[in-house]
Amino acid sequence: MRKMISLEEAEALIIENTVSVQTTEEVELTRALDRIAARDYQAVTDQPPFDRSPLDGYALCSADIVTASREQPVELSVIETIYAGDIPKQTVERGQAVRIMTGAMLPKGADCVIRQEDTEAVQESKCRIFACVKSQQNICRQGEDIRKGSVIIRQGTVMTPAHGAVLAGQGFFRVKVYARIRIAVLTTGTELISDIDESPESNREPEQEMQGKIYDSNGSMLALRLTELGMDADIFHISDEKHLIQEKIQELTADYDAIITTGGVSVGEKDYIPEVMKQLGAKVLFHGVDIKPGTPMLSAVYQNKLVFCLSGNPFAAIATFELLAVSGLLKMTGLHNFKHHQFNAILLNDFPKQTIDRRRFIRAQHMEDGIRIPDNHSSGSLYSMIGCNCMIDIPAESGPLKAGTVVQAVELFDLRRLQERQGVDVPVICICGRKNAGKTTFIEGLLPFLLNEKLRVGVIKHDGHDFIPDVPGTDSARMHAAGAGTTAIYSDRRQAYYIEQEESQFEMVKNRLLTLQKQPLDLILVEGLKNSDYDKIEIMRQAVSKETVVHGGRLLAVCADFTADLEQKLPHFGLTEYEQAARWMKRYITEEL
Repeated sequence: MRKMISLEEAEALIIENTVSVQTTEEVELTRALDRIAARDYQAVTDQPPFDRSPLDGYALCSADIVTASREQPVELSVIETIYAGDIPKQTVERGQAVRIMTGAMLPKGADCVIRQEDTEAVQESKCRIFACVKSQQNICRQGEDIRKGSVIIRQGTVMTPAHGAVLAGQGFFRVKVYARIRIAVLTTGTELISDIDESPESNREPEQEMQGKIYDSNGSMLALRLTELGMDADIFHISDEKHLIQEKIQELTADYDAIITTGGVSVGEKDYIPEVMKQLGAKVLFHGVDIKPGTPMLSAVYQNKLVFCLSGNPFAAIATFELLAVSGLLKMTGLHNFKHHQFNAILLNDFPKQTIDRRRFIRAQHMEDGIRIPDNHSSGSLYSMIGCNCMIDIPAESGPLKAGTVVQAVELFDLRRLQERQGVDVPVICICGRKNAGKTTFIEGLLPFLLNEKLRVGVIKHDGHDFIPDVPGTDSARMHAAGAGTTAIYSDRRQAYYIEQEESQFEMVKNRLLTLQKQPLDLILVEGLKNSDYDKIEIMRQAVSKETVVHGGRLLAVCADFTADLEQKLPHFGLTEYEQAARWMKRYITEEL
């Protein structure tokens, strides 16, 4: 058993001892919201499955209407009308058109569709065209959304309505998901009232019933949070009697995938949890974490089930639950790539207390303009937790914090936010370093070994100044210089886009990179972005500088030609140890670290 360990050590022990629940079930697609996919799904057909019209109008040959206008309309013969679901019978030739409806299959011979508003039916068999459209315009091409055989849903995806639509569009109306894990929440304490038959607003005298007791809020808080995370939770309560606590834990172990207890974990006379764990023969992973609140937290494995024993103070309980228990529980559900999202933000109000003996976490609300701390931040306060969505991480030996200070915070995991991001959210690692440190050379040497590890990798080069995206004098460069806001170049094998923009839009670039891929990526490497919130690897060369340049986000590892003197112990690779670095990155991505 480890005593008084760091937060990171405690989380690593929990992850190391967590076994994913492998039970799966097949559910109707309409019942799969928020469930976690237990297998990959591949497209069985192109989407769209054929070339089709995105609007009502006429399908025709673009060469026939090059000169068409309101003043000089072009008259064509209408040879057929096609509705959605019809199969075209005719081939369009020069001088002909087909009346076509939205979603209908494009007939052979037609290379464009003109909208109905730019046409006029003259007779049943003729139409006038008042505008010009180009070849391939207004056509939804077969497979432009999804290619047959491509992965449309990956194992571990949290199902959203959009995922359901994609699956339904491929004919999947049942989906294989992981079974919901069942969690027992056991609150301890003779002073707690855990359930009453009447409303506290009834005519009874609640103060007579209380007499030194309090209502149990921890059970409801944790059970609701577990439900929010997609798990099933039941609340139990037991008084401060050692044998009853022991019997209850033994009983719950048989029916639940994990147990969370609150109270009785410190050093008081009736804090029986540590002794109960010992008598049960549980494998205690640690007892005591070097943070506050929640210092006395204990975690154990009993009968191959995780047990999280939290403080009885409400915020101390929820803080250690969020920082530690959530990591193990989410891995149990099938979310193997969970990491706490850390970010920097400006503090909007003062925090008057000193943080002396150990690292402190305080509840806060992250807003667009920064982070605000509630007025009451004691461990026992309940009301001030309303609206909080993050915790500020204050290092030990810190003085009071003034408004305007840049602080580091941890986002509380939000399943809905994960759903919003997961369509384009793959691991991003920034390769950072000073000029001439060798960032490009490192990425160039690393890529073949990442491919050997069966990783699909995209690369983004961040230029802090500006760059010329095309060869001056070429056709595309001339078009861009003439004022095209977006210029695209494509051939049968390659395509490129460049866009003029007023400010940096890295998320747009990342999402566009992923959209253009025929298969999902496993990793995006970015050269640069040293000040972003993304994870980073720093390239350091002794002849350039021994000082780190990384700010924001997490520094994961260092690649250098010397032993870097850093505050934290990190993996260290030589500048040409590409194979070792690639293997480490694969382990990092697959959550084996």
